[in-house]
Amino acid sequence: MSSIELPDTSQWLPSRGAEDAISLALQTRCRHIENAIIHRISAEKETNLNNFDSGPGLEEIVRGELDALLPTRYSVVSGVVCDAKGFTAGHCDALVFNKFWVPQIKQPAVPSAQRSFFPIEGVYAVLEIKQSLTESSLLDAMEKLVKASRLDRPMCDRARITENRTCGECSAVAPVPLHTMILAAGLGKDEDFQHLINIFVSICAKLERRAVVRALCVLGEGVVTWGVRTATGAEPAHAVEDSEKPLVPILRTSVEYGSAWYPAFLDLWMCIHSTILQPDDLVAKYALAEHPIKMPKDPSMRLLPDSGR
Repeated sequence: MSSIELPDTSQWLPSRGAEDAISLALQTRCRHIENAIIHRISAEKETNLNNFDSGPGLEEIVRGELDALLPTRYSVVSGVVCDAKGFTAGHCDALVFNKFWVPQIKQPAVPSAQRSFFPIEGVYAVLEIKQSLTESSLLDAMEKLVKASRLDRPMCDRARITENRTCGECSAVAPVPLHTMILAAGLGKDEDFQHLINIFVSICAKLERRAVVRALCVLGEGVVTWGVRTATGAEPAHAVEDSEKPLVPILRTSVEYGSAWYPAFLDLWMCIHSTILQPDDLVAKYALAEHPIKMPKDPSMRLLPDSGR
């Protein structure tokens, strides 16, 4: 038997030397992502001015960064979102979509084409992406996102645990409102962020709750999301639990949080994590509903059940 002196295993404890670095890791990563997006867009504009072939556009850059940041079960794509009644919000710059549970309705002819169709049943969030935010681009983006929010989304099961399994008795509840966000790489020339925020809030005040645009984010400036008042101030509004409470706009600046991307991403993640999709009966809704069913008139043409059942 070895004569080695056994160590005191009670001292094998996790180190606490890196708690600050760990707690700031996501915030730091988001700041780097924002800086990278701004830098790549600046380079993109420069190559265009010098008549070089342009690289990936802002939409593609943002989709790539968001896709890398979200868990694998969320896919970030672009395409046309529609519902089973035949309505569509048109082409959307970025969709957070569940490819694990829900198929595309139509794939593009070639990978570079944009005419992909996605059913609203598989969509967690819709983003409109702008190089610069102006009054005009703000209105255009809000119109697109409101149309997407007004597509017909089915009731969902509170007890759903996977796409085709539920736990015990299910009660149908209203779907979590679609998460919608406007993301701009910067402000337009001579535009004032506070002025654009006022327009954003004023338009949202005219909308029904499910159509309210969830976030307005301008990189390098800040992000406006929605909250509810508490005894000590305000906290982010939850899409379901706070549906009956008044919403107040919350501004988080890039100076305070290190980036606008960081609080915008946290709000997005909180909302899509609360979303329960309802992918049941997609085949009947999108593929078979319009087609008649034919059966033989001869009643003898049938298969009888097993005699032992």
